Amino acid sequence: MIIIFLHLENSRIFLVLLICSTIFFAKKYFTNVETCLFIFENTSEKLSAKKMDTKFVDEKLFKDFTSTYFTFSDQIQNLILNFFNEHKNASFELFLKSLHDKENAESRAEQSEVFYGFLYPNDFIGGKLKSQISDRPLIRVNMNDFPLVKISLSLLKGTSDFPCAFFTISKNTVEHISISLTSAKLGWDISNEVPIFAFAANGGEVTAPLNSADFSSASLLFPVQTGSENIMPKITCTFSPILNEEKPPASFSVFVGQEELKVYHKNEQNFFTIQSAALLNPFSNFSLRLSDAKITSIMMIENENALSILENGNPLYPIKADPGLVLKWNQKNWRCNDYELFEWESFPNVLLFDLQNYSIQNDFFKRLAFYVEKAGYKGKLLSDSFLSDKHAYNAHDYSSESLASFFSKAKEENFPLNEKEKLLRTILLANKIIVEEENLYKSGKGAIISISRESPNYLRRRLLAHEGWHGIFFTDEKFRNVVASIFYTMDENARNFLLGYWQSQATLNYDIDDSFLVQNEFMAYIMQQGVSEIANYYVTRATWNSVNQKIPELAMYVRNTNGAAFEDVALIFDDYAK
Repeated sequence: MIIIFLHLENSRIFLVLLICSTIFFAKKYFTNVETCLFIFENTSEKLSAKKMDTKFVDEKLFKDFTSTYFTFSDQIQNLILNFFNEHKNASFELFLKSLHDKENAESRAEQSEVFYGFLYPNDFIGGKLKSQISDRPLIRVNMNDFPLVKISLSLLKGTSDFPCAFFTISKNTVEHISISLTSAKLGWDISNEVPIFAFAANGGEVTAPLNSADFSSASLLFPVQTGSENIMPKITCTFSPILNEEKPPASFSVFVGQEELKVYHKNEQNFFTIQSAALLNPFSNFSLRLSDAKITSIMMIENENALSILENGNPLYPIKADPGLVLKWNQKNWRCNDYELFEWESFPNVLLFDLQNYSIQNDFFKRLAFYVEKAGYKGKLLSDSFLSDKHAYNAHDYSSESLASFFSKAKEENFPLNEKEKLLRTILLANKIIVEEENLYKSGKGAIISISRESPNYLRRRLLAHEGWHGIFFTDEKFRNVVASIFYTMDENARNFLLGYWQSQATLNYDIDDSFLVQNEFMAYIMQQGVSEIANYYVTRATWNSVNQKIPELAMYVRNTNGAAFEDVALIFDDYAK
């Protein structure tokens, strides 16, 4: 304190000097108080730092460290409560900047350690922090490794104990830039200038990432099973572009616990998503073996809120997943008993229905199949009694144009649709596959495909490949043009054999006068199996009695040439697909 004695005749001058002096020292004092910006959506609030003179029960752990804490206002605490109730989880992402002078540090590793944790109402008495508080989960980071870093600490799922402050402990000065309220996450992301490391409620230590993430504590944050009310999280991964251009589409292995997955991708695609509900033991160690590229993030995050929206217990919005994961997806993680709805991540707006059995699949798609594809029935809405003894298909595919036409026809004729068809219409409208316009329906964007759990595993795999290629055909004009070119330039006898084969099988009965349908099916029948299997597939069919009775000369041609024309076409398609 500085005391100035002045003999002034004019008391007004003294008063002015006193006021100026007070303002000067007050300004100097308050501007030295560190602040941290709390951020949530469009809300921000400055938090003021306070020195933390308290001790932990295990006081040896932080001997000679400096502690600073920031208290959340009542408004922030209400935001936290509301957010947690809506998402059933919450995380606090702290953005730190090191002010550490690396060159002059006597012990760089020790001097740069920072710990981050929460304070709770029971840590205070009468608004003051207790002199001693219990040990608690912390995040530990070495700021030498990451001079700019975001560290995220999540709350325990189902908790009723919410933090009223956060604190850091360090031996050196750090700047608390901001703290953000977000949904829970677990893993790391170094794809941007500021790396992010996210931990569960039990804390952890930041280490330089290589190719793995430990998800063993994910059950502290996320549901362990998907159902009508809870949705398991998803795992997102990114990596730098693969530089070796001589390779075909790269493949690499992903290991989750004892499970190995094979991931295929094109060079321009540097991300993929794996739904934890598809894995045998998702809450375990997750690692990749990826050569010629650097992994830039592995993060487990919550799924979209829309996945919990149900219509009379039925899901309307799809889970984004690769079809390869759908094949063995555990049905205990379906959102309803009859079906699960997916969207192909690599081809948005292609919806995939996996259905409990053929009967439920028929309720959804049987009438539609005859309306769209069956020769002699196209464009007609057939009654349930007529369809009762008819066979549709074991799997299905439909464009947005065909779907809009079907439902418009039903509306124009006031045709009585069954409950599953009405549900299908609701799903299509919700996902904008079709749109309602002028009291009818117009095509939106996308397509749908389906398979059934009643099919044996070997057939499910083939049918999914077949229907998946249909989905691409419907949504990719460039691919449709390629298919048309290959179709019209292939061996004419082989092409005519394929058309005759379809006509010989009463269960297929494709309308071969529909060139769009014919080219679509031609492509899918080639692409549904590997190149090495294709010749034998058609030679075998050329031996069937039903085929030989319909097209004996063409069947003999395929047998005599060992199906070579089909293998030639398959090689062209395979090269394009790469």
